[in-house]
Amino acid sequence: MSSVAIGALTFAEDILPLAKSGENATAHKYAMESPFPERDYFDSASRWFFKAVHADDIDEFRRETESDPFSYDSYEVSEYYYDILGPDVMLDVLEENPNCHLKAHNLGRLIYIRNERNLTKALEITGTRCTEAAFHGVLMQVFKDFGGNPDELSGEHVDEKAFSDIAVQLCDREDIKNDIGIASCMHTVGHAFMFLVNNDIARGLQLCEAFPQNEHRYFCASGVFMQREKTVGRKDATVSARFPCDSFDHPAACYRYKLRDVFPSQNYSDAQRLCTSLPNGPERNGCFHGLGFTYMYNVENNPRDLEAICTSDDDVDKRMCVEGAIARFRIYNEVAAAERICSVQPDPLRSWCDAVVPVENAFGIHGNIDLYYVRTTKSK
Repeated sequence: MSSVAIGALTFAEDILPLAKSGENATAHKYAMESPFPERDYFDSASRWFFKAVHADDIDEFRRETESDPFSYDSYEVSEYYYDILGPDVMLDVLEENPNCHLKAHNLGRLIYIRNERNLTKALEITGTRCTEAAFHGVLMQVFKDFGGNPDELSGEHVDEKAFSDIAVQLCDREDIKNDIGIASCMHTVGHAFMFLVNNDIARGLQLCEAFPQNEHRYFCASGVFMQREKTVGRKDATVSARFPCDSFDHPAACYRYKLRDVFPSQNYSDAQRLCTSLPNGPERNGCFHGLGFTYMYNVENNPRDLEAICTSDDDVDKRMCVEGAIARFRIYNEVAAAERICSVQPDPLRSWCDAVVPVENAFGIHGNIDLYYVRTTKSK
């Protein structure tokens, strides 16, 4: 047996008594802070032992997170299992499903809080796991704390202009751009802005205007609308099938997240009827973008469904629908799946599809930002 393996097993034996005695968080902290030089020990031995001891807890956590694949993670559930399993094992479990983005936001918040609000330490743990969702959660908590009241943040507590200036500087940091990506950072800032303005869409979008480029402003707007959908999306759905996408700028950013609350079924026909009922223009184009984004699972199971889902007499509709669907595969880094889907499409869907696959901004925008960053006279 190699010296590395012997060291790993010896260290695992040190952890086991702590884990078995119920001092699970201590065991996790002990493991992560060990001076043992070969990092592989934890994955190859200690983590294996830790998971074996906590198999029942892991199964329970898995059931909790898989009960509704389209819902966001619960802060309370994440907090409960954080003390039992620790963030690394929780992320291991979440990443069993490559589409775990919705499940790691609150875990990211907890990682930041439990690491004494040390951003460097938190980002070392989150990295890009669950397609940057844990990182998103970290930044959301950073910005939430900036207001001085993590539980009831409102614009009365902070200078919004100063806050947006900090956000621009943060996303321009080289480490953020290299490790996370500028699009993901700006999307996260959009989430954070909505904490700041208590879900006021108009104010959130106005804060996004602090970014210097229209593409960056759109990335930020997508976070604004995703946070709105996350917190009050089902209530908005009772207002109308189109609200708030029919009332604010950047309808594509809104419909990306809107349609799944209005049409939760995997049957896309009702959502398609809504989109085709709209007059030609930005809202209709945005609705088709959301249509593709929402029903990517149909396309994954049957690639030829893409043509049926994106049916329209308007090429802009079809292009934005294709970009919505393939962009979601890019979010989950499933490039091979995207290429497989594109390979069976007829032209011009094939050319639009192929153009999106290499785009790394996770939003599927290829070429014409004016189709996405849309200022309308309807904005309030």
